[in-house]
Amino acid sequence: MLPWSWSFCGCVAPQGVETAPVIDTSDGETPSSKGIGANRLVLLSGRAGQGSPSPGSQCGGSCSSHALPGRCWRVSMAGFEWPDAWPGKVEACSSCDPLGQPRVCGPLPEGSEHVEPGQAPPYPPPLPHGEVVTPSKLIQFHYPTPGVGSVPPAWAYLSVLAPGQSLLADHSLPSFDTDLPDQCSPNPCTKEGTQVCQDLMGNFYCQCRAGWGGRLCDRDVDECANGAACGEARCQNLPGSYSCLCDEGYAFSSQEKACRDVDECAEGRCEQACVNSPGGYSCHCDGRGGLKLSPDMNTCEDILPCVPFNVAKSMKSLYLGRMFSGTPVIRLRFKRLQPTRLVTEFDFRTYDPEGVLFFAGGHQDSTWIVLGLRAGRLELQLRYHGVGRVTSSGPVINHGTWQTISVEELDRNLVIKVNKDAVMKIAVAGDLFQLDRGLYHLNLTVGGIPFKEKDLVQPINPRLDGCMRSWNWLNGEDTTIQETVKANPKMQCFSVAEKGSFYPGSGFAFYSLDYTRTSLDVGTEATWQIEVMARIRPAADTGVLLALVAGDHVVALSVALVDYHSTKKLKKQLVILAVESVTLALMEMKVCDGQEHQVAVSVRKDEATLEVDGTKGQSEVSSAGLRESLAVLGRHLQGSVLTFVGGLPDVPVTSAPVTAFYRGCMTLEVNQKALDLDEAAYKHSDITSHSCPPVEQEDGRPRSPQPKPTT
Repeated sequence: MLPWSWSFCGCVAPQGVETAPVIDTSDGETPSSKGIGANRLVLLSGRAGQGSPSPGSQCGGSCSSHALPGRCWRVSMAGFEWPDAWPGKVEACSSCDPLGQPRVCGPLPEGSEHVEPGQAPPYPPPLPHGEVVTPSKLIQFHYPTPGVGSVPPAWAYLSVLAPGQSLLADHSLPSFDTDLPDQCSPNPCTKEGTQVCQDLMGNFYCQCRAGWGGRLCDRDVDECANGAACGEARCQNLPGSYSCLCDEGYAFSSQEKACRDVDECAEGRCEQACVNSPGGYSCHCDGRGGLKLSPDMNTCEDILPCVPFNVAKSMKSLYLGRMFSGTPVIRLRFKRLQPTRLVTEFDFRTYDPEGVLFFAGGHQDSTWIVLGLRAGRLELQLRYHGVGRVTSSGPVINHGTWQTISVEELDRNLVIKVNKDAVMKIAVAGDLFQLDRGLYHLNLTVGGIPFKEKDLVQPINPRLDGCMRSWNWLNGEDTTIQETVKANPKMQCFSVAEKGSFYPGSGFAFYSLDYTRTSLDVGTEATWQIEVMARIRPAADTGVLLALVAGDHVVALSVALVDYHSTKKLKKQLVILAVESVTLALMEMKVCDGQEHQVAVSVRKDEATLEVDGTKGQSEVSSAGLRESLAVLGRHLQGSVLTFVGGLPDVPVTSAPVTAFYRGCMTLEVNQKALDLDEAAYKHSDITSHSCPPVEQEDGRPRSPQPKPTT
């Protein structure tokens, strides 16, 4: 290795004048082994036509003077790198101008210890191996400046002198042809952090990828250190890079340097309705159409029964509760040539305490009788020649077992029997068959009356969830009834029935109830209270038990079964309590075990609780969220609300967590009062108000219910 040293004169040329930096070989400093070796071709560069000359800094003169004033700085042994180990140094120099052209020295701060990157000449591209370039040979190239773009062209000259050599008389250089090894083979740069290795003919330069630094590109740059890389988001440093992290449901905005909510609904993730929320979304299916969310929480599937109920019907039975309007299910008209007396007998079964079995007689203002139930006992209302009476007697018969009832019209008497025992004998002043135009007429209706119930001697709710079989009206002259019942399953009764109300999953009932001032100790303070006790034996895992619906079809409150946790997106069998679409509380329950469960709900202006079989459910909202939801509910209750049971009207699927119809048995108490479906403002005809089919056992036989004990 030959000793080398050089200085680059900080001179720039006036406009239009080419510059030739001069290499000074007079020092004799010894570089490191990685420095420039013997006969090394060294490319130095300057800039043309930039800045203004400093006063008194002319570098003119001839080559014989060898004394050109000016400021020079020393470059590092790596050839235009500026590591701390090789600081640039400002010092005076004198040199010969080999081309004999005037020079203007460029400005350089006096006493500067480091040359700034903007002042240092950039590293030029390497020359082809073996090429000898004279001082007069010109090379033009561009180099990038970060944040500035591209600077004007730089003019570079090559001057190479070995120790003890001088320029030739014609200002040419001696020729050298040295075979130097490729410094990038093997590659000394770190592979992961290096974009390319450049051979400097005796040295090398590692051009680092973004996020890497160091001479060998082996130092990861921690972009997260200053806290500005990701702004509001969490910054995670990675080898050669970094990542801005957001919570699930949010995405990083590089422009705003913040996490922004992802609108998953815009991505079409849900099969049906979608509701976007901060950091998440929820899919909704048409519950009224018999659909629920599938396990993937995005698509929909059918709501299928999970408990088999024995819903078989008997073709030999007649269901009296089919018509919620109270109109009769059967109408018969008898005509006789001779005076005839009423004789009828039938088997009867019911759990309903009140309703009409049958009517017999003429028009409203003439002679007639109505046999019905009130408080579980038989009641006979009759009107003869404008005089009405009401008689009730006999045992309680609404216990769900079959009994034989007969009514016989005798001479001036009516005799009513239960299981062959007379329970009523009433004296009457006339006959039920009335003579009209030479014929004796009798109208008979079953399961209702031919006029309004208010026109009875004593008003009664005519709706009766009862079952009749083996009937005999006027000695069997009514054979057409049996054929009609056989052809219509809706007119038939369940083969086996238990006490309760059955919701088949296809309808609802509603009431107009007032929830304000329900407690006796409230006084004059305006308040409200909602207490619900539901005894349920579900047949499916999804459905609305009870809901309050305000104006504009807003679901103010709902209690429902659902088979998934909406926020955790997990499949679970749950009972939930919600205000509008916000779930306040929930409780896990074995919905499909075929047993009876008790669901208790208590909601006041400052609290909301849900219990299942005596165990309190968990809250799903904060205290502030609960107060806000209860305030919303309170405002709804100040207006008109309807109480729906078993389902919802036609509301948007997003208006409540569940919109599906309930399927199974259920009885309800609201504010300590039992709800009688016969007293509802409306009831779907497929809902049986006081009878429910039993759960089937594995062998197909009905299974007796086992109520859950209360605690």
